[in-house]
Amino acid sequence: MLKGAILGFSRTVETVHIPAFLSRPDKFRLAAVADADPARLEKANGLLTGVKTYARAGDMFSKEERLDFTVIDSPAARRAEHILNALGNRTHVLCEKPLCLSIKDWDRIRSEAARQNCCVFTVNALKKCPQLLTVKKALDEKFLGPVSYAGIQLLRTPAESAEGILAECGWDAACLIQEMIRKEPRSLAAKLMFCRAGENAKTEEAADIQLHFEGAAAHIHLSRKHHADGFRAVICGTRGLIELKDDLIILDIKGLPAETIRFRENIPTGPAAPACMAAVLDDFLLELADPELRGANLKEAKDCVRIIKNAFYSDSMNSAAVPL
Repeated sequence: MLKGAILGFSRTVETVHIPAFLSRPDKFRLAAVADADPARLEKANGLLTGVKTYARAGDMFSKEERLDFTVIDSPAARRAEHILNALGNRTHVLCEKPLCLSIKDWDRIRSEAARQNCCVFTVNALKKCPQLLTVKKALDEKFLGPVSYAGIQLLRTPAESAEGILAECGWDAACLIQEMIRKEPRSLAAKLMFCRAGENAKTEEAADIQLHFEGAAAHIHLSRKHHADGFRAVICGTRGLIELKDDLIILDIKGLPAETIRFRENIPTGPAAPACMAAVLDDFLLELADPELRGANLKEAKDCVRIIKNAFYSDSMNSAAVPL
């Protein structure tokens, strides 16, 4: 059994991570939680029997013995610092998205993980929802032939937030586009729409990103201006296409009758279900058990950082194409 700690007891950790960990009682034990907010520590005490709580991460790492892993969901601006702290204490890291905000931070994380022989694994729970697992199976079996185009629309209702739509939804979209196209992105062009988030601050409330790959293209549209939350996607290949819309998948494959599959729930546009998180934990365990498997998740995280970071840069350059 692996002994773990939590650094940043967010509501996502409370409602998604904790039920997933509790569904794997023979694999994980959460022994400690660090958070600067006393109310969050009180919540952790109520959910985790026997857990020790700390107001500072440094105190937790100095007092807890033989930690195997650290779950990190601290504020995004401090996440890289906290990941490096956990790695410095020789624990594996399971981190909520975004893993970090710059390629420089990603390089530091990769180097420290290699030095400590530790795994750094980003939580991409949306990929584990039933609809997207069905799409993955179709792509794995090459039902569509070579994919030439993929498009994603992630729509949210208006909400006041200190984070922009790219921070909120951009990582999921970038991760899914990579899963659909399965090639290295070559360049992108982006247009962002901003709104005021305070007297001297603004956040992006919509984003359009065009991505170019060798022999393929993709489009991401993110918006916090919609009347209802929703997820739309289309994947086109030489032998057919797949459309996704909330709880539906439409398969149109050459030589086969068109098929519509309806699922019990919509694709989530916010935090994924605990069952999806449990599947992420299973993948995390595989990387821990076999160091040769390590690196794919971290490489995927690098491409997500590149896409999000360069979307801001492209927008600042009047939506000019930016090489990746």
